[in-house]
Amino acid sequence: MPDWKQEISRPEHRYNRRADAATSGWGNLLADLLRDLKYGLRSMTRSPAFSVFAILALALGIGASTTVFTVVNSLLLHPLPAQDPSRLVSLYTTDLKNQKPVESPQSGVR
Repeated sequence: MPDWKQEISRPEHRYNRRADAATSGWGNLLADLLRDLKYGLRSMTRSPAFSVFAILALALGIGASTTVFTVVNSLLLHPLPAQDPSRLVSLYTTDLKNQKPVESPQSGVR
């Protein structure tokens, strides 16, 4: 077996890790992040159709989750700031000429 195959097959050389990288902790965080970003961009350029589909799926999922959270938050978790919401009414008048409802201005009546 050639020397390079023996070198690769040894368990301590199976992964491309340096001994000082494992002990440095947060020191290589930025370098690792930059390397991961470069790898991600290279992968996106190799298969642009998959990248567009994945980004679109993420955008739709995030948008749907945000919409559901906003509706639940506003209707269920934070109801109207009124003492008796069942007594709230909306007043409007109808323009007989154009047959359109016209909102009335707010009055100070409580």
